[in-house]
Amino acid sequence: MEGRLTSGDDMRRRMRTGGIAVLAVLALLAGGCSSDDGTGAAGGSDDATEDTGGGPAGNPAAEEAQERAEAFLEDPTELRDLEPLSATPEEGKRIVWLRCSQPSCQVIGDNVVAAAEELGWEVDTIDFSNTEPESVIVAMNQALDSDPDGIALSGIPSDRIEEPLARAQEAGIPVISAAVVEEVGGIDGNGIIGLMGGPNSYETGASAVVDWVIADSGGDANIAVFTVDDFPIIRFEAEAVQAHVEEACPDCTVTVVNQTTADIGTNTPGSVVSTIQENPDIDYVYFGFGDLSRGVTPALLEAGLDAKVVGLAPTEENYQRIIDGEEAAWASWSTPLVGWDIVDGFARFYNGDDLDVIDDRAMTIQLFTEEHPPESESPIFPANYKDLYDEIWQVG
Repeated sequence: MEGRLTSGDDMRRRMRTGGIAVLAVLALLAGGCSSDDGTGAAGGSDDATEDTGGGPAGNPAAEEAQERAEAFLEDPTELRDLEPLSATPEEGKRIVWLRCSQPSCQVIGDNVVAAAEELGWEVDTIDFSNTEPESVIVAMNQALDSDPDGIALSGIPSDRIEEPLARAQEAGIPVISAAVVEEVGGIDGNGIIGLMGGPNSYETGASAVVDWVIADSGGDANIAVFTVDDFPIIRFEAEAVQAHVEEACPDCTVTVVNQTTADIGTNTPGSVVSTIQENPDIDYVYFGFGDLSRGVTPALLEAGLDAKVVGLAPTEENYQRIIDGEEAAWASWSTPLVGWDIVDGFARFYNGDDLDVIDDRAMTIQLFTEEHPPESESPIFPANYKDLYDEIWQVG
């Protein structure tokens, strides 16, 4: 099962239809951090299984959480929700990838290029900075000036690019977005034809990690959730974590600590240490995305703190720390495959195929733990992805 919640469905529907009221907070702010406290929900457990840690057995809620978590430990062999294209896409298309300053955008962009090559397409890359709000507008206008066949970007909601997005829509240039809480209005609506790694995937992945924590703790976890409200999708994820804990673990607690973009890799390690020192009962630290955890594990070790590090969308460093036994559990879809899914989305648009599958596409998610580590610090799953895409695209 996918660990999906009715409460999360309601939350996602509210956020995706809330328009500017929901999305406008993505203006990237510098400076301090704030925190909120929340409480959540789960069970208990006396003996852990090999893959889900070491809590007490016999508590129904913990056992149910363990069962849900184990469903994500298996190595996937298929791509989710992808039907074959109606025909091999036409060659000669040119896509522009707007590359943000987070490391994950480099990975996605490299794979947009690799996937496009399979179809005989070209990709131009234009950089922008996450900490300079006008930078993405300049980058998108530069892309539009080159009259491409499509534009893709990650982490930037439509309210931050209203003018260039309207310009793209007027010119009939499709836009695909990733990692945002976004409305997919289509080429005749807001110009956005597809969304990859949106609320659907974030909620599913977050629930898988939380289920592992519930099982591992025996239903008595105290979780500090570190988020960045500058990114609406990460704020959504933090709310999904709280909702799932409330639904599944009545004896668990959640403390939410907000960071800014400027805190990533700088102030966040100290914030984690001070949060645990102020509340020594915290035994799990959840990160909304891997980049946010940079420097945290060494800081915890130096401070003599043993809270378990978990989260969603790990970096290569997080994967390696799982392999080394230094971090406990991370769930993710394969970040490189976001690039392949973007290209697949454009192919469906150019073919005139059904686009429903790329409206908040459900990504293939896997859970990694110390007992079930990745094979390397750069896992791509399913491992046979290239053959699967070639078959779907009718190439090769």
